[in-house]
Amino acid sequence: MNQLKFKPRRDGRTFSAYVSLSDDQRAAWSDRKITHVRIDVEYTKGGINYFSGSTNRRGYRVLTRPVSISTIEGDVCSESFSIMGSQKNCGGFVMLEEVPRFNKRRLCQWAAVIEPIVPALSNAVVADNRHALLEQVTAIRDRVLNKAAL
Repeated sequence: MNQLKFKPRRDGRTFSAYVSLSDDQRAAWSDRKITHVRIDVEYTKGGINYFSGSTNRRGYRVLTRPVSISTIEGDVCSESFSIMGSQKNCGGFVMLEEVPRFNKRRLCQWAAVIEPIVPALSNAVVADNRHALLEQVTAIRDRVLNKAAL
């Protein structure tokens, strides 16, 4: 797998990394033409989710999703993904830290902490192993938050 470094997105509240899948891994997604796994470390404003009727928490989170990236007419790239369906098709997120407001320095710190485990997170998404994904992110989150509390 080819690991790309986290790069800030234009909104300033998200860092993204794309991990390209091997041919064997792509074969597992025969129903869709998945080429990459996108992993974001982002700040979410939270609030009421009118679709589910619940309240989303505000803070930093890791978002994983399988995507298909295709090139159109040379330089134009198109990214497609599912937002509804099974967990395998849509990925998921794990909350890192609840905070009352956005802090760019803290977002950069979380991106630096998550970046070393991007390949492992990508493998967990491809294997449809939500438990491994949660376990890895939770272990790092707890270690960082316990160190900050000391």
